[in-house]
Amino acid sequence: MLDSVPAATIFMAFQEVYEWLNKNGVLKKFLYLESEILIALDGTEYFSSKKINCPHCNYRNHRNGTTTYFHGCVTQDRGFAQSKTSD
Repeated sequence: MLDSVPAATIFMAFQEVYEWLNKNGVLKKFLYLESEILIALDGTEYFSSKKINCPHCNYRNHRNGTTTYFHGCVTQDRGFAQSKTSD
């Protein structure tokens, strides 16, 4: 997974995709108040264990003395209630 990869490593790929989408008008239909882009985000955990862990795991120490190890991420939700149509 990407846990150990610095964000700066993939930033240029994100920037190139964003610029292409913007240049080709794809982002226009998701503008809100004429200048803001709405993106639905969702946080999730894709791994959780009380026994298995790695150096990159997040963890929660519980009041009862147990520890839960987990990996989480923020993802874009695919659903848009409605996007603008072309004029």
